[in-house]
This record gives sequence, structure tokens and C-alpha cells, in this order.
Amino acid sequence: MAAMAWLFAEISGAREPSQHDLKLFEIITAKLPERILDFLRNHDFGASYNDPGFAGVYDVAAWQGPRQEFIDKSLQKRWGMVQIEVTKFANGLSLNTFPEGNADNWFTVHPTHGDPEIPEDFVQRRIDLLNRTATELAGHVDTFERFARSRLKL
Repeated sequence: MAAMAWLFAEISGAREPSQHDLKLFEIITAKLPERILDFLRNHDFGASYNDPGFAGVYDVAAWQGPRQEFIDKSLQKRWGMVQIEVTKFANGLSLNTFPEGNADNWFTVHPTHGDPEIPEDFVQRRIDLLNRTATELAGHVDTFERFARSRLKL
């Protein structure tokens, strides 16, 4: 009988979301705000950029343990896939971008003596990698947010 009640609640969406899951979703949207997602969707990493506030991305990439896991198994399964993409992007950003000259908070993929107008092959691979992983990450976050808002009844 308990299994039937659980199945009904699962299918009908009658179960109330946990406070932990609601709070975690709030934290995720604060760490990955719209300005970051907009940057990921639109920036071409062939150009230098002023750090839009990637600290939240790095924070999420480092998350481990139950405090950063959803209790709802459907949410956690989808969040786990997003977190893999966050980590992939954060690692790519760390390995492939560098401070630009003496400018505060400006970064680039281009070596100091490279020509940004005609990037060498290895630089173009960096650009392509970051553009691809940024676009994919934004899409994964958007899809997760839509699902989570429905699942959490927001």
C-alpha cells in the first residue's frame, strides 16, 4: 500500500517539495545567475572578456556531498548531469584563459605574443572548446531550471 501511495504521489506530483530541495535550487540560481548564463550563451572566447563573476561557477564545480544534492531523485539525476557540465566548463576556463596584461579582471585565451586576429591552431582549439562548453552549459542549466521549477512547484 505504501508503494502505491508513493507511486501515486510521484505520478500526480502531489508530493510537496522538501525545504532542502527548495533552498538548494535557490542557491544554484544565485551561483549561476542570469547574467552568467547570458554571458555563456553569447560570448565568443576569441575575444577578451571582463570576468562576469565566475566565482559561483567555480563554487558549484567544487561541490561534493549531500548538502549539495537534491533529496528528490529525479531532480538529483538531472542536477548531477548539469554539475558535470559545470565542472567541464570551469576546468576548461581555468586551463585555457589567462589574465590579460595589467588589466584588472580581464582575461583572454591568447598568448601574450599571439595575434588575436589570426589565432594559431592551438589557440583556435581553445576558443572552440570554450565556446562549445559554455553554450552547452547554458542549455543544460536552462533545461534543468525548467524541470526543477515544475518539480518544485515554483
